[in-house]
Amino acid sequence: MGSGAELVNSMKAAKKPTLVVFMNPDCSSCQNFSQSLKSKEVIDLKDIADIIVIDASASPEVIHDNNITAFPSYFMIKDGKRSTTTIGTMPGSELSGFIKNSLK
Repeated sequence: MGSGAELVNSMKAAKKPTLVVFMNPDCSSCQNFSQSLKSKEVIDLKDIADIIVIDASASPEVIHDNNITAFPSYFMIKDGKRSTTTIGTMPGSELSGFIKNSLK
């Protein structure tokens, strides 16, 4: 895998908006957020947005390059632009709303 900058640049070139999620397997909030990512509300958005989950323990350089300091952290990339990083967990229904609102 390349650097975090290369990863984000390749996602910025993607045709579909992308939710980029940074998680740590030892983080209990991340384990809860993982369930939100698997919720029906979020899965139903697969045709309009991609979701990429990055494991902090496997990709420390990507975490560093993206200035991630807490988990779970996530941002949207749409039309080549990165949104502000959001930190924390939310239920699937709220995450679905977050994704939809980011697409406007």
